[in-house]
Amino acid sequence: MKKRVNQFASFFLCLAVITVFFTMPNINNINANAEDSAIVAGIKQFQTYINNNLPSEYLGTPLVVNGVCGSTTKIAAVKLIQYYINTTYGECLEIDGHFGPSSQIAFNRYKGVIRYRETGFWVYMLQGLLYCHGYDPKGFDGSYGAGGGTGCLNAVNAYKVTTLTSTRVQVEKLG
Repeated sequence: MKKRVNQFASFFLCLAVITVFFTMPNINNINANAEDSAIVAGIKQFQTYINNNLPSEYLGTPLVVNGVCGSTTKIAAVKLIQYYINTTYGECLEIDGHFGPSSQIAFNRYKGVIRYRETGFWVYMLQGLLYCHGYDPKGFDGSYGAGGGTGCLNAVNAYKVTTLTSTRVQVEKLG
């Protein structure tokens, strides 16, 4: 039962991980453990994912795949979220790379929770953002516990323990 409660609490934290990343004003070198090869490799995979999934009309110049999660990666990640919400859910968000009130409302409307064993776009975003925060979800595979793996769940729980106060408030509000 304890494991199930822990997984349930982590569902709500996923929204907070993504939201805090997007609303942070300055994220240059946010990944404090940039020397950790797994973190750098994960950020590189995330940058490649963005390059491969955000049309060039919105991306502009492709991201340099360098394993550094700076402002260019943040802006591109926000654009990818906006593009995905528009094309998947029919919204008309401006794809500008700024996670403002309209993006926040649409995000909350369509993806408030990432469930254990979920796969796909939102999990890729969560895994990429965990890497950018310096947490290793043990793979960039778009899987949140599918196949029995717990790396993403463990990284979310580690993030939960050490995260910003504003995130904790948001998680409590959601729970």
